[in-house]
Amino acid sequence: MPEAPPSLAGVVSFEPSMPPGAVQAWMSEADVALLVEANLEEGVFFPSKLSDYLTGGRPILALSPARGVAADFLASGGGVLAGPEDVAGIAAALERLHGLWRAGRLAELAPRPEQAAAVSAAAVVPIYERAFQEAAR
Repeated sequence: MPEAPPSLAGVVSFEPSMPPGAVQAWMSEADVALLVEANLEEGVFFPSKLSDYLTGGRPILALSPARGVAADFLASGGGVLAGPEDVAGIAAALERLHGLWRAGRLAELAPRPEQAAAVSAAAVVPIYERAFQEAAR
């Protein structure tokens, strides 16, 4: 298992593989969830971590393109978005998150129930079922 760089020891750690229920419990202990995407003009992939994070109830720091799925989901709240290589934007996002954390107001950035509902199994499974039914025709 990899180890965090010495400068991040105590801040970053790596965990072994866990079953989904254990992951949800482990993530619920975090203050903020971190989503990192490639530096593209437009985020074209739907990251499964985004759905995990939206349903996890913690604010999300998304290092993601300004256009794309993560940006669309977080435009109405649920976290803070900064470009993956935007040093000033990342610093501003971290300062905002830290300020809210220190003030005990970090929950203000938590995903709203309707954001989590949009990526829940109840919303997503029927879409896959329809796609498979169409593909089987």
